[in-house]
Amino acid sequence: MAQVAKILAAMLREGQPLTDSSEQAVAARRALPFDAWIHTYFPHYAWCESSPLHLAADEIVEEKGIPIAEYWFRGAGKTTRALLRRVRRILERRAHFIIVGGQTEENAAEKLDLIKLELVNNPRLRRDYGDRIGPRGGNDTDTDWIAVETRVLARGTGQSCRGLLHGPHRPDDFLGDDLESDFLARNPQREKHLWEWLFGNVFPALSVEHAPSTRRHGEHGETHGEEKPVLGEKLRDLSVSVVQTGGAWCEILLNNYGTRHGLKARFQEAAAQRDAAGRPICRYIEYLAEDERGESAWPERFPTAVLRRMCAIMGRGLYGREMLGKSFSDDEVFRPDWVRDFRAADFDRSTAEVRAAVDPSATAKETSDYKALVVLARPRGTRELRCLHAWLRRASPNELIAEILRVYDAFSPGRIGCEANGFQAFLWPLLEANEEIRGRVNRVGLFPVTNAASKEDRILSLQPDFERGLCYFDEGEGDQRLLLDQFLDFGKPGVHDDGPDAFEMARRLFTESRPGGKPREPLMRVDPRNNFAAAFAGTGDEVRGRNDE
Repeated sequence: MAQVAKILAAMLREGQPLTDSSEQAVAARRALPFDAWIHTYFPHYAWCESSPLHLAADEIVEEKGIPIAEYWFRGAGKTTRALLRRVRRILERRAHFIIVGGQTEENAAEKLDLIKLELVNNPRLRRDYGDRIGPRGGNDTDTDWIAVETRVLARGTGQSCRGLLHGPHRPDDFLGDDLESDFLARNPQREKHLWEWLFGNVFPALSVEHAPSTRRHGEHGETHGEEKPVLGEKLRDLSVSVVQTGGAWCEILLNNYGTRHGLKARFQEAAAQRDAAGRPICRYIEYLAEDERGESAWPERFPTAVLRRMCAIMGRGLYGREMLGKSFSDDEVFRPDWVRDFRAADFDRSTAEVRAAVDPSATAKETSDYKALVVLARPRGTRELRCLHAWLRRASPNELIAEILRVYDAFSPGRIGCEANGFQAFLWPLLEANEEIRGRVNRVGLFPVTNAASKEDRILSLQPDFERGLCYFDEGEGDQRLLLDQFLDFGKPGVHDDGPDAFEMARRLFTESRPGGKPREPLMRVDPRNNFAAAFAGTGDEVRGRNDE
């Protein structure tokens, strides 16, 4: 009730009737696109500009005849916009029978209260659509009422939707919101029952006037053939979505509880499946707080700096789950709650050994791996690994050499290691052909590393250090945020791992000590035929820096 009172107070304060009540002005306002419509009639909700995500979603969810599952980041206003969409369908008589589903009937009834609140009390709606738009009264209840010509019904998970009618109409609009809880998402059997309720009870009960088409329309009206199966669909893949004329709307708003059994994971898997006619079973779309560059997708509401602070306060695990849609299970190789934070600029390097490692990729093409350079510090007397700098780029040989020189000058690492095969294929030809570049780098010695184990096994060997909380990162420095993303996504298809590979090589360059004994050389294979120190400094001897012991 406190929430309702707060909304009502804001509505009456900010949503007074618009001054121009002419027939033409009212008609123009009623015909506005959905986003402009909610900004006009619901200023108590729409207090800042919407994002491109919202505008794209407004089009996508109008598709009928197919379940559309949406994951929205926390605070995106998904429930509010979904409920206001139902308000408009009621006012325009586009929906005959709406079912709002929740984890319990009481949860669903709370959503109905918010719809009813606008229909009964919103001054702007009542001015432009008339006073008789609220529930009619009579036999209406809190969970089942009729407004204008539309029946609105609350249903909790497990309650039957079979055989329901409003006059001659079957339900033609279903909104599922908050259908599961954290406890439910961790119970495979309960999640199985929830899935069976959605697809065995709710969806078959909806209106099926026409079968949905699976052909999309392009920007100029042209049609395209059947869609190829994909594991879920990103927003950019649905930038133009055909609006069906038959069937029912079926919109399901998802939370992310990070489990393999939850609705989010099930819809991701189901979106790749097709029926016997080749039509998709459902659609799954993600709306994430950050774009592919790591910038805010809704800067008007969540500036990038605010997201960074949220990540620092929440921790990478919760932030990744709530804002980026990531799922972290117990079998993840690297978990965000293992990561430790520090400020690289405040770290006293005089108390530590410093090492760096380079992982050069074979080409500079956009499709190739990243070239990676990672600088680590280990405080003397500890097993900690503090990442002072990370550089992960698709870059040319000249750019990589320039970064090596900059790192040498800025951090004075005791050793800079380089993967042997990558050096031979990528850097050595440039040095061999260019005497001027050789002269510039003659003060730097690269320590050759020939890897005997596979890259995957070497990166996996870092897991105990992460799990014991020994690995520290500063996400605001260099490309460390990208480095962490590569660690946390390690093992997933299409994910680059050059940063973790360079991290692992840098760790191996530290001097290991036996208990009660003297320091020994790092456990690695050094191929004297690929002596980078000789190539760079004109000698085969080890080159030591100012930060060595």
